[in-house]
Amino acid sequence: MAKKATKSVSVSKSSTTESVASVLESLVASLPAITPIVKGKAPKWKIHLDEEAQEVFTRWISAKIVAEPVMQRLENSKDILNEICLQEFCIKYFESRSRPSNPQLQTEKNNTVDHTASWLFTDKFKAKLPEVTEGIDAKSVYISAFTDSGLHPHDAESLVNNELILNPVIGVRPITDLLTGHYGSGREFVPATEIEKSAGKKLAMFLTASGKTTIEGLTDDEKIALIHRDSGVTLRDGFLERVCAYAKSVDQLIAIFNLIRPVSYPAYPKFAVGDNPVEQSNRKIAAAADILGTNAD
Repeated sequence: MAKKATKSVSVSKSSTTESVASVLESLVASLPAITPIVKGKAPKWKIHLDEEAQEVFTRWISAKIVAEPVMQRLENSKDILNEICLQEFCIKYFESRSRPSNPQLQTEKNNTVDHTASWLFTDKFKAKLPEVTEGIDAKSVYISAFTDSGLHPHDAESLVNNELILNPVIGVRPITDLLTGHYGSGREFVPATEIEKSAGKKLAMFLTASGKTTIEGLTDDEKIALIHRDSGVTLRDGFLERVCAYAKSVDQLIAIFNLIRPVSYPAYPKFAVGDNPVEQSNRKIAAAADILGTNAD
C-alpha cells in the first residue's frame, strides 16, 4: 500500500516578505468558527439620541477629551513625586534603621496649610532585576546587579541568599509581540526584530497546521526570541525590617529599592484646605486651564 503523502510546511525566503496582518489572519482563520463570518464591511447604524441622551453623550465626550491631558499630567507628576518622596523616606529609614511611618505631604500659602496628601509606602514590591538567560546561574546575575548598583559584594551576596526566593517561570511570548513588537519598561514601542518575526511566523504555522505536517525547526536565536522568562522573585517575610543591614549608606538603600521596587504612591489629596468654596472652585478652574493650555507636561 502506498504511503499517504504528508504535507510539508517550510519557511522560505519569500515568507519573510509576508505581512504581519496576513500571518495573524491565517492564524485566526484556522480557529473553529463560532459564528458565520460576514464578508465585506457592514455599514454602521446610528442610535437616535433624544435631547436628554445627547446631553449625556456630550458630557461623556467632553470629560473624555479633558481627561486625557489631565491623566498625562497626573501620571508624569506622580512618577516624579514618588522619586522625591522615596529619597526622603530612605534618608529617614537609614537614620532610624527601621521602617518609618508613612509621611504627610503639604504646601503652605500665607503661612497656613494649603494642599495636603499622604504618601503610602506599602509591603508590596516589583522586582526590577535583570533577565537571566538559559544556562546562567540566577543568583550570580542578581548578586552582580546589586554589586553594580553600589552594594559591597558581601552585602549583595547576603541579600540575595537570605532575602530572595527564586521561582523562575518559563513560557512562550505572545505572537503579536513576536510579529509586531512590544512596549518597553518606559512605555516606548519596541519594534520586532527579524529574528522575532521569523520565530513568530513559525509559531503561527505550527498553530495553524492540521493533520500530519512538517514544520521547519527554530534556530537557536529564534528559540531565545520565542521564550519568555519571568524571574519569579519573591521576598521573604520581614524583609523591610532587615533591609538596612545590607546598606552602608542612604544611596545603597535607594539602590536596593531601585532593584526591588516598593509599591508606593501619593494618596488622600486635599486641595486648598484653607480657602472658602468659591476660592477653591476658582483655583480648580485655574489648575484645569493650566493643564489644558500646556497640553500636560
